[in-house]
Parts: sequence; C-alpha cells; structure tokens
Amino acid sequence: MITATMVYLLAGAGLGVGAVRAWQVFHWNINLQGFTNALVMLIGKGDWIRCVKLCAAAPSTLFVQMVKPAIIAGGKKDRSGLHRAAAMREAYREASAVVLARDRHGVWLSSLAGLFCLAAGAVGLGGGVMGVEAAGFLVLPGCAIAYYSFRFSRGIQRRCDAHFDQVVQAAIRAE
Repeated sequence: MITATMVYLLAGAGLGVGAVRAWQVFHWNINLQGFTNALVMLIGKGDWIRCVKLCAAAPSTLFVQMVKPAIIAGGKKDRSGLHRAAAMREAYREASAVVLARDRHGVWLSSLAGLFCLAAGAVGLGGGVMGVEAAGFLVLPGCAIAYYSFRFSRGIQRRCDAHFDQVVQAAIRAE
C-alpha cells in the first residue's frame, strides 16, 4: 500500500538531490562577461599580477579555476604574443580537464533529481494518495532544478571557451 509518507520521502529525496546540485551550480557560477572584461582590461595594461589577484577574489568558480593557470602561464616575461597564447591555451586545456572532471556527475545528479520528483508525483497520483495540486507542487520544483542544472552542466565548457578566447586575444595584442 502506498502511503503519503512514502510519496513525500521520494519527493524529498528528489528535492534534496536537486538542492545539492543547485548549490553547486550557484557556487560555481560567475558573471563571465564582467570578469572577462576586467581580465582583458588588465592584460591590455600588461598587469598580469593584478589578473592573478582578481582570480583569487573568486577561487571557487569554474571559469576562474580554469583560467588562472593560463593567466600565470601567459604572464611570464620571456614570451611573445603568439608563444604566450600557446602557453595559455595549453594551461587552460589541462586545467579545464581537471576542473570539468569534478562535474562529471552533474548531468547524472540533475537527471536523478528530476526522476525522483516525477516518480513522487506519479506514485502519489496513481496511488490516490494526493490530488493533482499536491503532485504538481512536488514535481515542478524538482524538474525545474534538474533542467537548469542539466543545462548548466552541458553548457559550461562552451561558455568558458568563448570567454577564454577573448582573454587570449587580449594577450596576443598586449606586447
């Protein structure tokens, strides 16, 4: 026999997983355009030390964790524009592989949160434990969190790469 407690436990598990994933997404997020503009401005002035200090201001964000080793590699004095860009790209590629490996379970967690909440709604409706309004209240937040974090996991590399290219172009121009 399906009880309301079982349904709410299933929904709670989905919302719990979704909440953990949402915390990760917001913890790792940053205003990429504003941060990139600040880096480009500092690189244009040749102030590589302040670029590293700017990265230290938000050490937990994914983009900063990927771009900081590239900034350090590009800030070495003995490199010309193209050599600097090559060193930056290599450091960024290595750092992004490490950083994005930590998010390898992101898509799985996002899907799990959505499935738990959908299952809670289906079981609650099918078992006659709750009405449509209560089931919708359980399903919609979990699915919304799951969808947002799924999109974040799939798009983070593409967004970071586009902004990193702006930083590299600034490094090439800054001689």
